[in-house]
Amino acid sequence: MKKQSKRRKKDSDISVPNEEFDYWDRRETDRMFDWSNAKINIFPNLRPSSQSTTIRWPDPLLNRIKLLANKRNIPYQSLVKTVMADFVNHELRKAS
Repeated sequence: MKKQSKRRKKDSDISVPNEEFDYWDRRETDRMFDWSNAKINIFPNLRPSSQSTTIRWPDPLLNRIKLLANKRNIPYQSLVKTVMADFVNHELRKAS
């Protein structure tokens, strides 16, 4: 006779993300987990999440951006992200 395994419903089996946040926010995890065997993990290949957008560039501007990127030996999208990040940081520093 084959033994059937029953899946026990755990306290953390919560379907709504806000309920899960509230669940973990109200509990002390040191009573739930054995932290003595915990190890520090380093994830060097993690990248920040990003979102795709569409920008319509005038042809002459896009060609100049690609030319600059080619001179720096980097993809033009990387150049645009770097320039935009520098600009935003500069503007935010200026505003504060």
